[in-house]
Order: sequence, then C-alpha cells, then structure tokens
Amino acid sequence: MSVSPTSSSYSASGSYQSPLAMSGLATGMDTSTIIQELMSIAKQPVVNLQNQQTTDNNKLSTYRDLNTKLSALQTAANNLTGVDFNTSPLASMSATAGNTALFSATASNGSTAGTYTVNITQLATAETGIFVPPTSSAGGSFQINGATVNVNAGDSATQIAAAINANTATGVSAAVVTDSGGTQNLILTGQSTGTNYTLSDPSGLLGTGTTTSAQKAQATIDGIAVSSNTNTFSNIVNGVDLTASATGSSTLTVAA
Repeated sequence: MSVSPTSSSYSASGSYQSPLAMSGLATGMDTSTIIQELMSIAKQPVVNLQNQQTTDNNKLSTYRDLNTKLSALQTAANNLTGVDFNTSPLASMSATAGNTALFSATASNGSTAGTYTVNITQLATAETGIFVPPTSSAGGSFQINGATVNVNAGDSATQIAAAINANTATGVSAAVVTDSGGTQNLILTGQSTGTNYTLSDPSGLLGTGTTTSAQKAQATIDGIAVSSNTNTFSNIVNGVDLTASATGSSTLTVAA
C-alpha cells in the first residue's frame, strides 16, 4: 500500500479531492487479510478472559458439589451423637481369657463389653466302645448308626476294623489294640462329641464289650450353666464364641 501526497483540488463539478491516495493494488499487499489478522490479535485478550471464565465456572461447580457431599457427611456424623461404640456394630471388639490354658475366645463387632467369670467343668467327649471279637468270625453283618458293615467268615479283629473304617457312613473310627495277653481289642470311637452312636449286632460278631457314653461340654458363666455338644460354646456372651481346652475357672474380658 502506498500513500502519495498530492495537491488539493476541486473537480469541475466542484467536489473535493483528498491530498492522500491509498493503493493496495499498486504494491500487491492484501490489506483486507492484514486488517483481519490485526483485529484477531487485538481480540485475543478477550478470548483468554472468556476461556479463564469457563475454567473458573467449572471449578466453582466442582466446589459446590464437594460442599454438598461434605454437608451430607456432617449430617451423618451429627446423627452418631450419643452412640455407644462399645455396643455399636461399628465397634471392633476383642475377647481375652485370663488363663489361655483353659480356653480361647473370639468376639464379633457389637459384642457386649464386660468381664465375666467362666468355669469349665467338663469337656465334650465322644462315645467309645471296647469289644473282643471271636478269634475267627462266623461272618454276617451288623449296623452302626444305621450303616451296614459286612464281615466275612474267618475275619480277624483287624479285618473287621478295616471294614468299619471303609464305610464312612458309620460315623465311627475303629482301631485294634493287642493287650499284654495277646488278645485283640476292637475300639470304636464316635466321630462326633456330645452324642452317642447306635450299634446293632444281633449275631454277636463284635463279641463282648463295654461302652463309655459321650458327654457334652459343661460350663458356667457368672454362675449361669451352659452346655455344648462340642468344646466350642457359640455366643456364650452376646457375639462371643469360646473354645474350651481344659477344666478350670478364669476370667473372660470383652472390650473394644
């Protein structure tokens, strides 16, 4: 673009002629594009401010959402006022035996806190039977807990024990102990404590024998009698399980 000074003049019609003349065509410059770029540069600060405003608005929205959640959390916390965490399901509790040789104990969350006196008076046992089968079996069958055990003619005590152990439905374990006199004793032991097994042997295949009945575990807690088929007393105190290992008296402490 060139600017050329000229002398002012009036045309024949009386119109005014400017002393400056602009000519883009004369220099080959794209004056329109140059002007648009200059305007774009001039507007850039405004664009930057608009972008920053959008970013700030997004942050403000996030802060508002966080504030709403914090307010809800504060409300929930206020509702916990007056909660006894020793009895609340949120409380983590433990149970401790004064004498761990007598028993162990576990406590669930929400167990009742306190100290108790526990006296283990009897441990749970299974029924046992000692039999002396004939030296040479006549063969036949007998039933233990309703499960049939077949015996072949001539079977020894050891072979009868093997037949019993092969039938898991009997619910007993069989073993043979030979005494000092050479007699083979067949020992039957129930697999469950606290309950007796049933034995039906009309043919006398097991020979003569004696049995010792099963017994339940017995205890008192603060003088209150409790019992269990096993040596584990479930829920002996609210939320506390106790497993006995010997007889005797000790304290049980439940605390957070």
